[in-house]
Amino acid sequence: IATFAAHLDGVNASGIRRFRPGQDTLADGETLLLFEDKATETNSWFNGQAYLDTMNPKAVAKFIETTHEAYKRHVAADFGKTVPGIFTDEPNYYYVRQFVRPWTTALPAEFSRLNGYDLIDRLPELFFRPDGQTCSKVRLDFFNTATTLYVNAFSRLCGEWCERNSLRFTGHVLNEDDPVAQTDSVGAAMRFYEFQQQPGIDLLTEHWGIFDTAKQCSSMAHQFGRRWRLSETYGCT
Repeated sequence: IATFAAHLDGVNASGIRRFRPGQDTLADGETLLLFEDKATETNSWFNGQAYLDTMNPKAVAKFIETTHEAYKRHVAADFGKTVPGIFTDEPNYYYVRQFVRPWTTALPAEFSRLNGYDLIDRLPELFFRPDGQTCSKVRLDFFNTATTLYVNAFSRLCGEWCERNSLRFTGHVLNEDDPVAQTDSVGAAMRFYEFQQQPGIDLLTEHWGIFDTAKQCSSMAHQFGRRWRLSETYGCT
């Protein structure tokens, strides 16, 4: 995607500059920063494939076609009756790691549209603190953009499909336990709940005090007039 050079000191970076491979040379003490767009590794948890690009509406539409529509072919007569809804378990846009951030092809253009400046020129700020700054508007704007793409691609499309088919879209997102964990995986769980006819959480083990998580879910249910909530309770007990 882009290449930079910078002086690094832990998470701090100074003198960040775009680097042209084959034309520029590294100065003493500089580190080369290479940014690549790569698919996630295959995983047996996902049937030997990479995880779904949940920020890509075309990918999500294909997911709905191969799953939801398959159920519809077999049990459509029971939708809204014996089959009250479709449960989603821990969807996410990616679990952030040290040098990994969620990405999809449309993200740079959507970032520019929402925020009015170019993300590519500021990529190092997703991982490093320029000149020791502890806060970064770039990081804030990045995760807000990723959340917008994720919610509109996955939650909205699944929720709208369920609405059209007399079903409740329910279930819960990954790492909903606190706002910091949410940022890494889904951005903001409350934004996801907007398109669920039955927003939900999970409650792992007997003494897991995630009161904020429960209140976020019930708050969104009240705001959007959702009669039902769901709690996947006592998993891992």
